[in-house]
Amino acid sequence: LTAKQFPPEGTRYVRFALDGEGSGLVPGEKGAPQRKETCVSYDGADPEGCVCFRYTFTEQTQVIGYPSLDLYVEGEGCDDMDLFVQMGKEGPDGKFIPWDCKPHNRYFEPFFAWEGRMKASLRAVDPELSTPHIPVQSFAAPQPLKAGETALVRIAIRPVGLVFEAGETLLLRIGNEQTDVLAQGRRLGKANQGGKHIIHTGGDHASALILPVRTQKN
Repeated sequence: LTAKQFPPEGTRYVRFALDGEGSGLVPGEKGAPQRKETCVSYDGADPEGCVCFRYTFTEQTQVIGYPSLDLYVEGEGCDDMDLFVQMGKEGPDGKFIPWDCKPHNRYFEPFFAWEGRMKASLRAVDPELSTPHIPVQSFAAPQPLKAGETALVRIAIRPVGLVFEAGETLLLRIGNEQTDVLAQGRRLGKANQGGKHIIHTGGDHASALILPVRTQKN
C-alpha cells in the first residue's frame, strides 16, 4: 500500500466496545452503550495481572492509523494505577504472532506489538493539544482515584500498520506491566502496589478500543 497521507484516504475509525462478560471486542452499532454494564478486574500487586479482549476478523482488514482506548477504571484499595495497553495478533490456530523486526531494531527479539500507557492520576486531557483520535494528557496536577469513583482514562496507542486476514484475531491486553518488560525482569508500573484494578464495560461506562480500519468496502 502506498499513500500520500497517513492514515490513507478511506480509513474510518470504528469503536470496538469492550465486553466484560465475554472478553470480546464488539464493533460499531453492536457495541453501542446500551449493552449490559459489567466489569472485570485484576490484582494491582501482581506484575503479571491483566485482562484480555479479542476480536476475530471475518474479512481482510487493514488497521492503519492512530488507535486509542477509552477506558473506564476504578481502584479498590488503591488511589492510582499504571495502565499498560498492548495490541497484537493471533492466528486462526489461536497462537500468538509476535512482531519480529530483526535484525535492526531496538528490541532485538520478537515482541508483543503496539502499546500505550497511562497513569490514572494523570488522566486529564489537554483539549488544545488533543485531536479527535489522539488524546494528549496535560500532565498537570495529579487527580488520585477516589473510593467508589469510576474515571475515564483516554490512552493513545502507537501508530499502527497491520493487516488482519479473515480468521485472524486482534488481541487487546490491559495490565500492570508490558510483557517484554516482564520478560526482562524489570518493572515500570511503580504505582501498581496493591488493591484491585477494575475495568468497567457497557452501559454508562462503555470502555472502547477505537481502531482506524480499511477494508475492501472502504
